[in-house]
Amino acid sequence: DIMYIGRDPDEGQYFDGSMDEIAIWSSELSASQIDSLYNKGVPESATSISGAASSLQSYWKLEQSSGSSIANSVTNGAALTLNNGPTWKKFKQSAIADIMYNIRTGSTGSYPQGFIEYNNKIYFRADGGDNKGYEMWEYDPAADASSTNPKRISDIRSGSQGGVTSLMSWDREHWVVYNGKLYFSGNDGSSGDELYSYDGSSFTRVSDINSGSSSSSPKHFTIYDDKLYFFASAAYGAELYVYDGSSVSLVQDLASGSTSGVNTSGGMAVYNNKLYFQGYASGTGYELYSYDGTNIALVKDINSGSSGSNPAYFTLLGDKLFFKATNSSIGTEIFYYDGSDVTGIDVISGTTSSDPFGLTVMNDTLYFEGDDGSGDWELWGYDASKGARLIKD
Repeated sequence: DIMYIGRDPDEGQYFDGSMDEIAIWSSELSASQIDSLYNKGVPESATSISGAASSLQSYWKLEQSSGSSIANSVTNGAALTLNNGPTWKKFKQSAIADIMYNIRTGSTGSYPQGFIEYNNKIYFRADGGDNKGYEMWEYDPAADASSTNPKRISDIRSGSQGGVTSLMSWDREHWVVYNGKLYFSGNDGSSGDELYSYDGSSFTRVSDINSGSSSSSPKHFTIYDDKLYFFASAAYGAELYVYDGSSVSLVQDLASGSTSGVNTSGGMAVYNNKLYFQGYASGTGYELYSYDGTNIALVKDINSGSSGSNPAYFTLLGDKLFFKATNSSIGTEIFYYDGSDVTGIDVISGTTSSDPFGLTVMNDTLYFEGDDGSGDWELWGYDASKGARLIKD
């Protein structure tokens, strides 16, 4: 008798998919044995399942990279013959995400965010449901998760309103480690959202930038030239600020008076020993600006006129600075700056925009979420040799 695997013996239809390993037991596995075999998406070897070794009749690992006959790992077991011209490929398996610890019991989540490593521990913002609101939490990966790991370590704002400011993930807001301390935006209930630090034992408000109960809302912390730069809002509107480890100061009132000189949602990045961000002037709107440690300068008026190109999501790939921007010729697309000029990549031909979002780099390719022009958002990629292309619909 012939046993077919992946083929209908009556209709002759073949399985259209991939197979990694095939095992046959002579007795039914228990639920716990199946769980052990599955192993949260990273399968265990069929020979390692407790209490099932004696009933394992055949085990084909399919580990070779060519050929049409597969040896059986069970002694005296029959080989497996491949039919219908299957192709070999390397199987990539990632671990299945699993809940580490249920910080807030019940159906309401703790909404953890802003994960960052500091002193070999993980810190993040969460609401534990303990009437403290959103505060800072600490997780020690060297210890097992328990009722005390992770744990809340701050109570910056007494009461239930929380003392750690929310982070907008779509805008890439984040905390930063600078000079051995963790910096973030906090609120003690009297001074608004301001710059705070944590040194591993205590919390300190670094400065009340927008004096009084109003918030300066510091964000987009970026280390440049051994100093901590960020956007904040005060009497001058939103501008670029710097902290040198001892005091906070305004870099420049780029847009004179109370008019904001930066878009706090634009982000910033260090490239070729300069700091790049989205700056404002009445004649150009929000455009690409740089700061060299002394002077702030317009890099290019990408969208000629006063409308602004609104560059954002600055991302380094190779020797170029990539970002999202808008101009009248190609719409909202990917642009890059090579140190001398800005070039637009017309992902969707014409003025129709791909409106790229979530720029990230892996293996010399820039990946992003883009609109194909019909409202269908998919994964796109770009590199110098292949250009911009749809990765997967």
